[in-house]
Amino acid sequence: MNKREKVEFCKTILNRRFNYQESVQVLKTLQDLLEDCDPGKSLMSCGVGEVLSFIGELYQKGDAEGDPIGFPRDNQIQCIVRKFERTAREKGINPFVDEIGEAWDSFYQKHYRFKLRAEILRGRGELTGNLIHIQNTYADGILVEFGVDLTNKNGGTSRLEEQLTKRRFKAVIISHGHADHNGLIHLIHRDIPVFMGEKTLALYRNRYPEVDTSHFFTYHDGQSFEVGSKKHPIKVTPYLCDHSAPDSYMLLFEYLDRKILYTGDFRSTGRKNYDKLLRKLPEEVTMLICERTNGDDPTKTSLSECALSTQMYRIMKETQKPVFILCPTENIDRIVSAYRASAKARRDFLVDLDQERILETMGGNVPNAGSFSGVRVYFRSASDGIGKPFLDVRGKTVSLDELVGRTDYVMMVKTSTMGYLKKMVSHGAELSGATLIYSLWSGYRETRNMERFLRETELLGVRIVTCHTSGHATQKDIEALISRTEPQEILYVHQRKNDETESGENG
Repeated sequence: MNKREKVEFCKTILNRRFNYQESVQVLKTLQDLLEDCDPGKSLMSCGVGEVLSFIGELYQKGDAEGDPIGFPRDNQIQCIVRKFERTAREKGINPFVDEIGEAWDSFYQKHYRFKLRAEILRGRGELTGNLIHIQNTYADGILVEFGVDLTNKNGGTSRLEEQLTKRRFKAVIISHGHADHNGLIHLIHRDIPVFMGEKTLALYRNRYPEVDTSHFFTYHDGQSFEVGSKKHPIKVTPYLCDHSAPDSYMLLFEYLDRKILYTGDFRSTGRKNYDKLLRKLPEEVTMLICERTNGDDPTKTSLSECALSTQMYRIMKETQKPVFILCPTENIDRIVSAYRASAKARRDFLVDLDQERILETMGGNVPNAGSFSGVRVYFRSASDGIGKPFLDVRGKTVSLDELVGRTDYVMMVKTSTMGYLKKMVSHGAELSGATLIYSLWSGYRETRNMERFLRETELLGVRIVTCHTSGHATQKDIEALISRTEPQEILYVHQRKNDETESGENG
């Protein structure tokens, strides 16, 4: 049979009183039609859309008794639809696109009450980028997170990631700005809205100015918004939480009587009040999707940022030499900890121009050269700032010649700062006996760039001291969350395997 004959064959069978075996023939015919449909092509062009639209029209018409003509009931229709959907997914095709969605929704609603549900596409039992599909109809719903797989050593996108870029999600929602949560959102089609926190978007634009973010939107703590189909919208409420990335959120999804709470990455040891957050959350949820990076170790405890700041202060007071801080550039809590320690130790706090941009983007009480007298900016090279928007740091800069004769400062560094440190030494700076505070996930020490940086730091005579705390919840934190929300079902993501250490950028 050609395409037209297959379409008419399906219509003929569907127009009869329901027969399961004949409906299986319809399913097989639809699968044949899908085989001839290229990814990204309209389902109308291959005949599948016409058949599905016909089903919707028959439902609306009904028979003499007012019942739909020839449709399977309950589990039978679910079985057929899911088999058909699986075939379509394997080809990267969404069989429930907007052009046929309304008729299909009306038809399916007759036989199956839509429920809010979640599918973990990636992240269960692995420390990698979460991918979660939240939906309440058989159309593509919401993709939660779209980041890089930290275990991918080959670069490029995986087959799963490629498939996701072809699907027509109603929205993509990001919990926070770490690359394993938002690192692939530049691949999202411009017709699909992407939601994230206001500061997260500002930092993203600062980091990736070349990415088109015209379809990116922001949400705010405690302020609900709706996404999804007009007939069946999903209510989303973000709750600001604490993590090693600023502007991190838990996300609550609601539809009818079902609630799904996704934690993103969180902890109780930062500067945000964890008990206050718990009181804001619903007392009962249908499902909890919870990160479990540290949750399998009942003995795991984490220092608070305040305690960490005290440790840093003691290290700074032990020496009369310069102190260098190596930590993530967007771990604002850690930067605040380092700044408070340096202020207490009466040392200037030095940042490079890129770091200053991040700090000024955050604003508020975050230390930056524009608002804090103890913060100053150093230039790693003459080309710093070229090609980027002007940043006025006049009067707050510190020159290389000035630093050569000083030891009373704390300098934020990164692996790319080594050239500047060597230049300081060549100009007469005495760094032997100075201290580098390593405040990063321990796994970074095994990377090529970090291993080389630490080795060359030691060759300059600088001692290295580790002073770090986790960005993730302990088992006690997770238990408190479960006690508050009393979930009917719990799914864990970001979960350790065997003796794995915690994920790098999230640490």
